[in-house]
Amino acid sequence: MNNEEREYKHRRITEFRYGIVAELANPYLSPAKVSELIRQKANQEHLIPYSSKRTLSESVIRKWLYAYRKEGKKGLEPKMRKDSGTSRSFSEAEAALLLSQLEASPQLCATTVLARLQKQGKITSSVSPSSLSRLVRSAGLQRQKRLQAAKEHKQLKFEFFSPLECVQADCMYSVAIKDEKGKRRKAILLTFLDDATRRILYSYFSFLRTGPGLRGRYQTHTRGPRPHRQAICGQRK
Repeated sequence: MNNEEREYKHRRITEFRYGIVAELANPYLSPAKVSELIRQKANQEHLIPYSSKRTLSESVIRKWLYAYRKEGKKGLEPKMRKDSGTSRSFSEAEAALLLSQLEASPQLCATTVLARLQKQGKITSSVSPSSLSRLVRSAGLQRQKRLQAAKEHKQLKFEFFSPLECVQADCMYSVAIKDEKGKRRKAILLTFLDDATRRILYSYFSFLRTGPGLRGRYQTHTRGPRPHRQAICGQRK
């Protein structure tokens, strides 16, 4: 295989892996939702480039996801070493379970999580500290990194969960366009955003930040006795 063929092969493998983890990298997904999506993908059949396999294990998907979060697409490029990040003592199912529990419990170290799972009978294999450390490092799940990721995820979460519990309103300056008199002015965009789903419900352009134009739109779209609905202008919880 020449260099051009090798590069083409690497690109195809990288793009395939990206297609698997792109959805999972959404920062607004909860760890539970990520785990659910990983299980779904592991139960599906895939056309894996340059492989006779048709399925992926949960642990492999998680490793790709953590590599993508750490290095972007570069982290998804195939590595030369075949046994990197693998454990000869764990089964694929046990490795996936351990990684899942580590992500769900960022405050616990890997040895504590492993001991709990072994006590519960969910993991029956014995593993050396070096193998455990290698597995955790390859997945990017060292305790400090998990704590940092949990902190970032908490900062991204909003207080409201159900659609239309809270509707935010915000204004921002946009491009300069000509008004009715031909004078170029900055257009102001008013947007109503659902806090829970992050979907834009309504948008409106005006030349005035205050006054009848924007005030009328704001009052129109925040009026009405709707239970559990609030309007917050330019403010996040």
